[in-house]
Amino acid sequence: MSNPASSSSPWQSGSKARAVQHAFTNARIRDINARAITTLFNPTLALLKASVPALRKASPEKVQAVYFHLTERLQAAELTINLKAPSWFMQPNNYDSYTQMYERAVKAGVMKLTDSDPMNPAAIRVKADDQATFPANMPTTPSAAPRRGLSPGARGLGDAGQKMSIGTLNQSGGEYTASNAQFDPRTRQIFAALNYGRRPHGSCIDYGHSYLVLNDKFKRDALYFGGDTFGVLMGKSVSAADQISYDLLGAILLKANPRLQQDRIQSCVNDGSLGDSTDPSLLLEAHLFEALKFSGGAAALNISAKDPVLQADGTKKTPTGAQWQTIQTNARAFAGKHGLKLTFIE
Repeated sequence: MSNPASSSSPWQSGSKARAVQHAFTNARIRDINARAITTLFNPTLALLKASVPALRKASPEKVQAVYFHLTERLQAAELTINLKAPSWFMQPNNYDSYTQMYERAVKAGVMKLTDSDPMNPAAIRVKADDQATFPANMPTTPSAAPRRGLSPGARGLGDAGQKMSIGTLNQSGGEYTASNAQFDPRTRQIFAALNYGRRPHGSCIDYGHSYLVLNDKFKRDALYFGGDTFGVLMGKSVSAADQISYDLLGAILLKANPRLQQDRIQSCVNDGSLGDSTDPSLLLEAHLFEALKFSGGAAALNISAKDPVLQADGTKKTPTGAQWQTIQTNARAFAGKHGLKLTFIE
């Protein structure tokens, strides 16, 4: 989730990436909501009744009231991106937008992924993202007559898929490129998370103790997942069938492992606050199919000194007093430039 910021790329003009993203999310949200009662709402009520002792003998009206309270608590949670302050602010941060790995991999107009991050190998990352993004019945094969952008009166999912799908990865040396010539790296999602537990250092400190709070405007069109969609590395299967819409966030309980279910019940049914977590499987991921400009796209920046500074020899050390002063100075400049509420946290 804590991908570094990036400047604009050669893909900043050209294909209509935002129209593609909107067509995709509109189609997915419509499909999720269309099957809400039988596949999501009623099963969630049954799960609540079985999981919350006080509800085991409760009336249907009481159980429904708890479901709606759970949903409202989730919807009100901050949308966050965790980050490591030294990585972002040991030098002045002059970036204007936050981008994902597909955009950052564009070189001279061509996306070239690498395995430079051992925790994020290209082929496995792409496979996990594809499984979490594309429904099994979504056409992603390019048409015989390639088109730029979306056709007039686009049907949505099919046309969007042709621009969002990498196809297969072609490897040459240490670089991977997309076999689909129509693929636009800007159409892929940015990974954020709802801090449903009101945790003091954001959604998951595994990605850093500092965090951005995003504008609420992103919430309604996001697609949500219970847990870490990169769980494929741990043998867990995640698919687009696990996507939940904003309107049905209470049903995310169905997509959670037992511990995650209990965390959500404690924080959003019983209105409790949770401590920091290092476990990505306890995330409530939000996939944003939107451009994320810091000005207007983020609302607040919370900076902690808890993350170490990477040294030249590969070791990590607690920031010195001078380094912490540098981080604070650069964070203040960044927050001032983009109109963010800045808070220094423990």
